[in-house]
Amino acid sequence: MTEAEKSSPEISLAIYRAPRASLDEKVVFKPSRGLNCDGLVRDLSESGIYLVSRQRMSLGTEVVFYLNLPVQGARKLCIVSGEIVRVDVHPSNGLRGYGVRFGPDLPRSSKSLLEQFVSLRLSDPSSAS
Repeated sequence: MTEAEKSSPEISLAIYRAPRASLDEKVVFKPSRGLNCDGLVRDLSESGIYLVSRQRMSLGTEVVFYLNLPVQGARKLCIVSGEIVRVDVHPSNGLRGYGVRFGPDLPRSSKSLLEQFVSLRLSDPSSAS
């Protein structure tokens, strides 16, 4: 992301315009510098993910996620990557929240799974569990 993109209100708002599906799902992820870690996905959209974890990461860190999404009656592996664009620190419990925007080069299969999951979850929240 360029400095102009980071400061552009239109681009910043676009992150939040995508429909978001609420979720409380364990996830394995790998920061660009580090080993596999675990966390909890709080919400998911076609453009990004909100992750809660004890892992310390910085803005701009690239992260790969290994999501097992319930789609069409089965769990399907969806591998996506993105950049941390937001960090929330919760000092009372040691957790950190991360807003991650997916990159533009998402594989078509991953994008399709995300679209299916979010659509299903928004139309019937009980169906995606």
